[in-house]
Amino acid sequence: MKTMTSKICFRKLKIVILLVLLVLPLFVFPTKLTDMAGRKVDVPASPKRLVPYDAKTSILVFPCAGSKLLAKGMISGTRFLPYLSEEYKQLPTVDIKNLENVLSFQPDLIIAGAFLPEDPLEKFDKLQSKAGIPVVVVDLSLDKLDETYRFLAELLQADAACEPLISYLQRVYQQVNELKGRKSLSDVSVYYTLGADGLMTDPSGSRHTEVLDYLAVPIAAKIPLPSGGHAQVNLEQIIAWNPDYIFATAFKGDSNPAERILSNPAWKSIKAVQTKKVYVVPGEPYGWFDHPPTVNRICGLIWLSELFYDYSPEQAKADIKLFYRLFYQYDLKDTELTEMM
Repeated sequence: MKTMTSKICFRKLKIVILLVLLVLPLFVFPTKLTDMAGRKVDVPASPKRLVPYDAKTSILVFPCAGSKLLAKGMISGTRFLPYLSEEYKQLPTVDIKNLENVLSFQPDLIIAGAFLPEDPLEKFDKLQSKAGIPVVVVDLSLDKLDETYRFLAELLQADAACEPLISYLQRVYQQVNELKGRKSLSDVSVYYTLGADGLMTDPSGSRHTEVLDYLAVPIAAKIPLPSGGHAQVNLEQIIAWNPDYIFATAFKGDSNPAERILSNPAWKSIKAVQTKKVYVVPGEPYGWFDHPPTVNRICGLIWLSELFYDYSPEQAKADIKLFYRLFYQYDLKDTELTEMM
């Protein structure tokens, strides 16, 4: 009798264990995570519904998040966004400043890109507290993007999607670092500008000139780092700096800033204008220097490495096309690349 009772109890125990094993996957238990800013955050063990903090973040996260990414970040101005996956373009836009809009997506995680360690973190803590949704901060620094995708691979359980991105970035970093180690550009100066009159710029140390700083390209503008946005200078300053190269970003509908500078008599005494070394920074779908300053700047690294170092034109072309395929999920044609450059 005792043996039969024991057998019945054992069968019941097996049934209970089986039910627990079947039901357990239905529950998502939070896990404690340290984000790239060093913040301790309770996140879902397997996040399924993501919203980005801004456009910088959504561009970064898109190639590895798949269907988990519910929205793209807001960006100023109306943009057609060519050379970019239709899947991304069709995502609705989230306004992170509108809590009702954020909550309408029913996210289980917000991912926020930041320039670490400089960017203040209070705004992310405040959003997390107000929304009741975990906010994880990742690093947008140009030289740390491979580490960021490694972090995202673990966070999103997206190794298969992230590994090609990581491998690509590490190869580009290695090639660029080797090339710039062979040559000094100390006798060269570059002026970077955006805006209708060419008088808006950024000095060394700005996130908008991080591509130039990474490549050790001397920046002509010797001015204090602006506290927000870009710095306004005058033509007399630019003439005094006398840069060898000028890189101009089309801004707010300005179609060809380089042509405008080259045709303006007031700029004719500047060396870059005399030698016609005035270039438009490619900007489709996003700028190769900035606007917004996120993973798109890798194309700027490759482009400038071809111009200033010995990155072969054929390799540069192939690597930029591969970038568009991996990160924008768009097969860029040779004619489209030529048109951009």
